[in-house]
Amino acid sequence: MIPPPQPSYRPLPTGARVLLHLVSLLLALLHVALATALTLALHRFAPRLDPKLRLHLSPFLVASTLALWAFLIGPLF
Repeated sequence: MIPPPQPSYRPLPTGARVLLHLVSLLLALLHVALATALTLALHRFAPRLDPKLRLHLSPFLVASTLALWAFLIGPLF
């Protein structure tokens, strides 16, 4: 019988895994905050922007904000 393959890596210690998850969560929060700030800034300064530019940017920023919020909140459910 062939023995099962042995992993070629050692699993991370628990503390390192927790730290990695915290860093990942902080990066996700940073992305959500940035997308939200860009969306709010777009809506605040929208009257000053070119209408064609506004038409192209608004759906992208709103969709990216919603996607990032879903990415952040999704694992909780």
